[in-house]
Amino acid sequence: MGWSVALGSPFTFATTLEQEYKSDIFGERGILIGAVHGIVESMFRRYTENGMSEDEAYKNTVECITGTISTMGMLAVHNSLSAEGKKEFETAYSASYYPCMDILYECYEDVASGSEIRSVVLARRRFYGKAGLQLFRWVKLIRHACGRLVSDSRY
Repeated sequence: MGWSVALGSPFTFATTLEQEYKSDIFGERGILIGAVHGIVESMFRRYTENGMSEDEAYKNTVECITGTISTMGMLAVHNSLSAEGKKEFETAYSASYYPCMDILYECYEDVASGSEIRSVVLARRRFYGKAGLQLFRWVKLIRHACGRLVSDSRY
């Protein structure tokens, strides 16, 4: 709680390390990776299916995610639409709510049980050091420069 007060957090609540890691991993996997990817993919498909070139669709999708949605939120998107657009938005939002909730519950259960992180560790072991994966080359360079902070050769 001392960190919370020191950083000037407007809200402080009791938590545990276990609750924090579950919340963090769930948020990263379910929201940052899963939800944002789903929104981007859906927008891109919709644009291209309605005749927009792939270049324009990419540009519009990126601008929407990095502009309106990330700075002002989904409500701002809704409020910027015409009456007909708002009705279409509400229909799509309502249709997607429960399927998304089911997916997010499944994601949380995987995080809470340890299955999600176990799969990440196993995937990392499978791909570590393979040619063509630039990230892993950088990891090796960073470890060398830092004096090999992690001693386990699997990581």
